[in-house]
Amino acid sequence: MRPSTTSFNTDRKLQALQSLCQVLAKFNQKKSIIYFSSGMTQTGLENQSALRAAVNTAIKANVAIYTMDSRGLESRATRRFRHHGKPARHGHVQRGRGTEPA
Repeated sequence: MRPSTTSFNTDRKLQALQSLCQVLAKFNQKKSIIYFSSGMTQTGLENQSALRAAVNTAIKANVAIYTMDSRGLESRATRRFRHHGKPARHGHVQRGRGTEPA
């Protein structure tokens, strides 16, 4: 994804959280949001204003935001494949530094 598209999508996610906090501000109690996401990319200074606005709105509305990574758990083999394009040997599970039979 191009940085400008990533930045735009991150701003939209932050604006959505900010809007939700504005709606929840009408209730006097402490509120919690559980935010399921596969991640949010912050590209330097481009998203700082949207991030600060969302955080400030959440604080004023007495909202706590808890995040959950919807990608789930990731094994070392999956992480290695994603980063290097080299799958682990078939039939072996990567544990520690070496590989052991599955």
